[in-house]
Amino acid sequence: MDKIRNLPNYNTYSIELMNAVVKEDQNTIHPQDDRVFSVRELMRFMSIPQDFQWTDKTLNELNKLNECEKQNFIKQNDINIRQSIGEAVPTVIFNQIAKNIKKYIG
Repeated sequence: MDKIRNLPNYNTYSIELMNAVVKEDQNTIHPQDDRVFSVRELMRFMSIPQDFQWTDKTLNELNKLNECEKQNFIKQNDINIRQSIGEAVPTVIFNQIAKNIKKYIG
């Protein structure tokens, strides 16, 4: 890992964000607003496409849920989504690291 850290263009801020557990009860607090980062903001940080689907349910099916069902759905899925984002390797960063490793070894 030390060899990778010494490669040019190693983005430590993004790697630290990647390693953060992105649960609401943790220190993923928005720097300007009194709130945690939204799932969409975390997706952007991690280079996850905006159209990525976190559930098999269609948007139409989700919209048909009543308010209570929507809250239960969010409660059941939010932590899993945030943990998945926290464990993800951003493709942009991974691509840059891979290019630098290739230069370094070859």
